[in-house]
Amino acid sequence: MKRKAFCMVLSVIIIVNIIAMTACNNDTKNSEGNENVTFGKIYDGSKTAVILMDETYRSGESSEQTYSQVLRAANDLRQDIAMVTGAIDYKEIQQVFADDSSLKLERIENADKNKVPELNTGSCNAKYAIIIGVIGESEIIDGIIESGSFDEAKSIEGNWEAYAIKEIANPISGVDAALVIAGSDARGAIYGIYTISEEIGVSPFYWYSDVPVDVKDEIDVDYTTAFVDHGPEVKYRGIFINDEEKSTEWAKLKYPTENGSPDVNYYRHVFELVLRMKANTLWPAMHGSSTAFNMALDEDGIPINAKEAASYGIIMAASHCEIMLRNNVGEWGTWFNEHKSEYPDIEYPDDSYKAYDFTINRDMLLDYWRERLETNKNFESILTLGVRGPHDEAFNCEDLSAYEGATDEEKKVSFMQDVILSQRQLIADIYGEDMVTSIPQVLIPYKEMNDVYNAGLNEFMLWDGSEDFNGDGEINYLDDNTDIM
Repeated sequence: MKRKAFCMVLSVIIIVNIIAMTACNNDTKNSEGNENVTFGKIYDGSKTAVILMDETYRSGESSEQTYSQVLRAANDLRQDIAMVTGAIDYKEIQQVFADDSSLKLERIENADKNKVPELNTGSCNAKYAIIIGVIGESEIIDGIIESGSFDEAKSIEGNWEAYAIKEIANPISGVDAALVIAGSDARGAIYGIYTISEEIGVSPFYWYSDVPVDVKDEIDVDYTTAFVDHGPEVKYRGIFINDEEKSTEWAKLKYPTENGSPDVNYYRHVFELVLRMKANTLWPAMHGSSTAFNMALDEDGIPINAKEAASYGIIMAASHCEIMLRNNVGEWGTWFNEHKSEYPDIEYPDDSYKAYDFTINRDMLLDYWRERLETNKNFESILTLGVRGPHDEAFNCEDLSAYEGATDEEKKVSFMQDVILSQRQLIADIYGEDMVTSIPQVLIPYKEMNDVYNAGLNEFMLWDGSEDFNGDGEINYLDDNTDIM
């Protein structure tokens, strides 16, 4: 197969990760008033249902992004239906590597209009429609719920990544019947969309593993009884790609780019796969053979890959050695040489490897981390705390003299406490003090970090805000570490 080398690696990763992905709380509830209704079909052999969304979402801090994330997935559903009707050849899609929303819309526009769902916004006249939206953001969905015809959706309001699906008669003016997909948030709505895609025959692995799509004369689903998914039990679920050098040569052949590989076209397929599997997080483990995830920037200095992840609704995380979203093997050396003149007292100005040491070049490392937090602050991320070496090695700590402790082991615990408190202060500076305990953070006690953890850092990580642990005269976010995973 054309992707054999990459797929073997990715398949192993997915098998490992799928175990922890979607332990969900599902139930079904009888729908009321639908017993005598004859519902339409997604495709009846001559015409497809219409897909209906709001023109926009209610004004809110993240409404625009929420709407665009759901709209992008709705267009995936349009293409999925078109592959099942035969309007778009799924085999051709499986051979497209550098793909994006504009190319997808172009394919949809050029396909047989009777076999591809039309996308309407605001309102439509249809015998059967697929209505998609987020509770509390979508006026259409909220109106349907307020009418009393979709009480099941009330049970997921405010949940994390929950969704409900139900066929409803006369849901809104102009629509005789509809398949209604309501999400508690953007990803909830997206998971509802991909639930329909999979049910009609489009596998989450239709692209990565060339899973065939059966072309059908008709497409029908039955949600006269509502399906309700109350959300996952594991909050952050996804794929850790380890290690990227196993797919770099493949990526270079398939995605030739001046930004290096893997690039944004590569990641689009990964983002989509993660969401189709009802996961939400991606951990890329970056090596010297691949380009750092945040390296390629747009004209405003914002990482292209991270921006694209946000457009899908993917939470970006980083491995045990990629502290504060920084990939040292791809970023530190260049950043160090570009900025070292700004630090006249820097130790090891000609050796970036030794210079990556918080005990001797504290301010420089804090500024290095600060820059990445500033460029990525508007995206959903999980921040890895602590510190390790310039890559996947033990942390440098040449000068422990400033730290308390009778032994080096005890001093390393004090040192790591200082690192984490300093990183928490960075988060407060950039996101705001009120956000420190809500921005997802993780400490990964790997190798020498595990020794430090067991030597006393574990007690520090259990600080619960009940008293002034750091002795600065006030009880605040620096005295409560219980939010750190």
